[in-house]
Amino acid sequence: MIGHTSIPCWVLFTVVLAACNASPKSEPKVTQHRLTSVQIFDLRTKCQAIVDKDVEEPSIGVVENALTAHGSSHYNPITNHCYAEVLVTKNLEYDYPKTPNDYRSDALYDAQTREILLDTMQVSDKRAAHDFTHEDTGTPFSEYEAVSQHIHLLMTQEDD
Repeated sequence: MIGHTSIPCWVLFTVVLAACNASPKSEPKVTQHRLTSVQIFDLRTKCQAIVDKDVEEPSIGVVENALTAHGSSHYNPITNHCYAEVLVTKNLEYDYPKTPNDYRSDALYDAQTREILLDTMQVSDKRAAHDFTHEDTGTPFSEYEAVSQHIHLLMTQEDD
């Protein structure tokens, strides 16, 4: 026969074996286990320590004399994140006319990265809100009530 070559059996077996191994493998299913109450307590204690240090140093919640800031922490077991919330209001003991008496802002940070995630600001009837977690939309401006509710949810959510 002209142009006929015989392929050794071991070559065919190697090619078939390689093709079988190259097939896509299914990813192993990750089973998420529930944290015990002791583990959640430990993570909340560590979260509070991070936020206390950030407020003390000050990494977050820095304001001028005309304002006061109150920082709080929450380890959220559902999102597995440590959050820092900083609520800023007018310091009524400091007389500075350029800061309205009803000034209020609320910001939520990822306490480990110090990245701001959400914030709201209200002065009289003017409101603004930003959701920095959705950068893909091109604009961080969001609806005030939705952002305010999202901050509240992340700061109070429990593992049920």
